[in-house]
Amino acid sequence: MAGLPPSQKVRFEIRNQQREDHMAANRQQGRYLATFLTAFTGFVAGLVLWAGDHAGLGVILTLASILLLGYSLVGFRKIKPLEFQD
Repeated sequence: MAGLPPSQKVRFEIRNQQREDHMAANRQQGRYLATFLTAFTGFVAGLVLWAGDHAGLGVILTLASILLLGYSLVGFRKIKPLEFQD
């Protein structure tokens, strides 16, 4: 392997790697991740509506999104100690 170009060495090492990574390791993490992404999207949309012609709807959407962001962050903190337990 000493004579191989660096690009082929990297491919060989990655091909033989036996590690699996998941975006959400369990159902709770998946739920909180989905809630976080939805709330963040709603928060940005609420700010856009608030700045535009639909200020009332924008305020409601922004406040609801802040509550959902808080819920997901509290959930992440709650399950963090359980992350590496089998």
